[in-house]
Amino acid sequence: MITVKFLGIFLFNVVSVLHLNLDRAVETALRNNPTLSKYRVQVKSSKVSYWQTLTGYLPQPSLQVTYSDTRASIPLSQPGGPPIYSYTTKGYQVYLSMDQSLFDPDRLVSIWQKRNQKNSSLFQLNEEKNDIILQVKTAYFNSLKARRIVEERRKALERAKENLKFIENRYKLGSASKIDWLNAKVEEGQARLNLDKALRDQRFSDLNLLNLLGIEKQEELELEDVPMPEVVQELPELDSLLKIALERRPLLKSSKLSVSTQKSFLWYRTLSFLPRIRFGWYTSYYSEKDFPGSFREFWDNSTRSSGVYLSMSFDLFSYPFNIISANYSLDNERISYKTSRLQVIRDVTDAYNNYANSIESLNQAKLVKEQAEEALELAKEQYRLGSISSIELFDAESRFLESELTWVSAIYDYFIAKESLNRALGVEVIK
Repeated sequence: MITVKFLGIFLFNVVSVLHLNLDRAVETALRNNPTLSKYRVQVKSSKVSYWQTLTGYLPQPSLQVTYSDTRASIPLSQPGGPPIYSYTTKGYQVYLSMDQSLFDPDRLVSIWQKRNQKNSSLFQLNEEKNDIILQVKTAYFNSLKARRIVEERRKALERAKENLKFIENRYKLGSASKIDWLNAKVEEGQARLNLDKALRDQRFSDLNLLNLLGIEKQEELELEDVPMPEVVQELPELDSLLKIALERRPLLKSSKLSVSTQKSFLWYRTLSFLPRIRFGWYTSYYSEKDFPGSFREFWDNSTRSSGVYLSMSFDLFSYPFNIISANYSLDNERISYKTSRLQVIRDVTDAYNNYANSIESLNQAKLVKEQAEEALELAKEQYRLGSISSIELFDAESRFLESELTWVSAIYDYFIAKESLNRALGVEVIK
């Protein structure tokens, strides 16, 4: 019984491990993200609505069958006659019709608006999709960075422990001062604090990534690292990137469609006096005895009519107000488009500057790391020759570890800046 209980506790505490690379993380998020699922439903709904509206211009057949069995009583006031006259009606009525719209501004503008709504919902889906991809990639890079920082902090703690042990031994022998010993303890304590913070940051980064992936249970993540970035020598011109963004960004495409929709509505209001033209064909059958036994019987005993029908509806007083209101709505959509355009320009400009800064920081961090590594090698050689103390060697090692941390941060900051620029452009341009 004790063994079974222990096994149950062990199984309960086992944490599953989720293996991910960058592409799989993006695919998982796109599949599980509830916000994106909501946009997909909207796209499907808008497609159905568009096709439903489009069928309005197809022939519209209609069949209506009625059976009636009615008894009616009518009071009479004739002298000497019966006080109530009663009668019964009983029969079948079949009504078959077919309407074909030839010209209908209402249907035409509705088709155009539904078409734009369908395309706009797709652009909104792509905009949201690009935003989620950026969030996932940013979270993935932050988790990778957090792991690398934890590794470096562990190295720093091990080195601080070794230094403290060395200084303590020298202090006991009288060859190191108390201030040297206290400084070594402070360095070791600070290294512990730095490692604890790095572990917390890693856990927070992992939880954020799991949330974006749509995974509710807490799983241990095992992430595949990404290849090291190549040093970028030249940046594309900002003007060329702005041109791409203004043409390809889904946000602007959706905003343009809103302007187009409102333009069509303005024309609809302006031409509302145009007639509606349709062709109609109608057949009516009525019998007090039996339901028609065959189509031939229905056809021979039915009343038929057909023709082209024209109708007009024009409200003279509301007409100018409808046009003015539609004009204001169009102006509002144009302002919204201009606002979106300025937002895209701002997004691209900010992302471009951040990307340029990340390249500079990456190159500078690499240079500093190389210099710190060279300085550390020289310090080790001088320590072996007795030219410097262990404290000076420890300082050189600490500077090298800090340069590695700066280099690691610069790497993943570069990746995030690159993906942010592609997100602002609406298409992957920076490889």
